[in-house]
Amino acid sequence: MLNKPFQVLTQFTSTDGKATLRDYVSAPGMYPAGRLDYDSEGLVALTDSPALQTRLSNPRWKALKTYFVQI
Repeated sequence: MLNKPFQVLTQFTSTDGKATLRDYVSAPGMYPAGRLDYDSEGLVALTDSPALQTRLSNPRWKALKTYFVQI
């Protein structure tokens, strides 16, 4: 689990120099199981299992997710 900071991409690479999860996590083979917008912050699950990442992220599996938003 990682509390993704504001203005960080929910991925480990960037082609335009934006901050990514790699700036906060040094663990090869990890995948984010979910996605938060660049301009948001919050808890992101990380896994080293591609199958689990697909199961949690792919709309085909309809994993229930709850989001709390503060404006």
